Amino acid sequence: MELNIREIHQGEEYKTYTLALFTSWEDDMRGFELQRNLRESGDPRAPRPPFNSYCVVNERHKTSFGGVTEVALEGDVLKIKFSEQAKEELDLPTDEVSLVLNNLENDEIENLKAGLARVFSYGPVDLLPNLRITD
Repeated sequence: MELNIREIHQGEEYKTYTLALFTSWEDDMRGFELQRNLRESGDPRAPRPPFNSYCVVNERHKTSFGGVTEVALEGDVLKIKFSEQAKEELDLPTDEVSLVLNNLENDEIENLKAGLARVFSYGPVDLLPNLRITD
């Protein structure tokens, strides 16, 4: 599955960091929000298992927690490989998605790299994906 990403948004709201990657913000949008909680582990409102990991939400609001096995940013293509369970939870046709990053400025790419590292460093160690970012 391949999507041409034209819209990227990063934000911190409600003690959550979100990195959104979508084809557009129009009615036919497709893509993913990558989220992680920002609460400290001692906070009584911090997520508890199985929700104590990053999550991926698609345009249909289907969600998977900790279901990414590999993330690779190579040039202008971001490849995300999902576990079989995540593939089913997100109702994806394949377990690997290629997000083609169209017309991004250098600062946007650097922000994307930082955002990926931020999202995919949160959660139980056994649920963290292999993260490869090349220049």
